[in-house]
Amino acid sequence: MRKPLFFVVLILLSCIAIAFSNYIFHPNAFLLTHNGDGFKNYFTLAWNVVYDKGTHFSGMLYPYGDNLIYADVQPILSWSIKFLSVFFPGIINQTVGIMHLCIFISIILCGVFLYLIINTYIANKSVSAIAAIGITLLSPQMERLTGHFALSYVCVIPIIWYLHLKLMESEKKLRFALWLIFAITFFCFVHLYFLLTALLFISAFIIIQLIRRKTEWKLLIWQGI
Repeated sequence: MRKPLFFVVLILLSCIAIAFSNYIFHPNAFLLTHNGDGFKNYFTLAWNVVYDKGTHFSGMLYPYGDNLIYADVQPILSWSIKFLSVFFPGIINQTVGIMHLCIFISIILCGVFLYLIINTYIANKSVSAIAAIGITLLSPQMERLTGHFALSYVCVIPIIWYLHLKLMESEKKLRFALWLIFAITFFCFVHLYFLLTALLFISAFIIIQLIRRKTEWKLLIWQGI
């Protein structure tokens, strides 16, 4: 396979186009769900973009409102749309469509970063590409598309994993440490659960590395004593 990354992107784009054709060509005209938490999360994002400022959400718990974190607003997306609306006022009316496109882009990014991760461990590019596509399409986070949209960004864990790998392997540790901190902070403002996910993942990664380097670990403890 000469262009494995192109193959990964092409297959995932094709799958998205087949499964979500209406949302690709008319992203602002359809909803992924019409009830429950999903409908509520459409409302909270759209309301926050139009009516609120800062971290306050006034669309619930009248007359006091609440912190936007608890309303599943996806703060980084809401703030970005509001910032862009200064230059493109009509973009506010496209909030739902923008969120849909961001979710679909995250599927592509998931496949790309999974390929980069798998190819680190497996030299065969064809196997890495096929595995990346399969794992992406089987991600449990896909189930969040019916309600908890902020948790449906499947690229989060692969990006954090990849940056952590680069941090461990590269000589430019400060550079990748800063990128890792930036990524975790960014995703934290998509949904706070991603902060806990990232910390648990990195902690597990470190523990596994310590177990694999058992001799070095024991030596460090002995030296510490």
